Amino acid sequence: MTVRTLILAIDGVLNHRDYVAKVGLSNDGGLVTEDDIVEFKRRTLDPQAIAYVNSILDAHEDVRVVMLSSWSPLAPDLVERALVGAGLRNRFHGHTRRVGRHDGDEAAAYVVSHKIDEYVVVTDCQDLSPHTKAVITHPSVGLTYKHAQEIIQRFHEAL
Repeated sequence: MTVRTLILAIDGVLNHRDYVAKVGLSNDGGLVTEDDIVEFKRRTLDPQAIAYVNSILDAHEDVRVVMLSSWSPLAPDLVERALVGAGLRNRFHGHTRRVGRHDGDEAAAYVVSHKIDEYVVVTDCQDLSPHTKAVITHPSVGLTYKHAQEIIQRFHEAL
């Protein structure tokens, strides 16, 4: 059985410049507890982008999610709490660890080390190999309906 994986960045995909500017969020240094951090991160997530990811997960119930994020200095459970708190379906299967690499390098390393055949990387980074199965978002716009439909189609073709 083929396991399909959505390797999903947060910045520029689930949160983006236009949304953060619209809701007027800024970190004023008042984030003291883990709950403060989770709540702040949750509020940066665009509900529409979350809904688009959920539509992908609803269309393909076997797809699992791997987080590809600069949020990785946070404990993975805090990232997941923020995402689930924003409404993302909990299909988390893992996360990458940033060690100074770009999204493309990080995604490629994860795909190889976990022997993943069918995947789509969703990121706003342009540094991906042409061989990477990716959907690139714009950092000011994030994940759109068109992106979600493209991902649904790619996973459908992988059946």
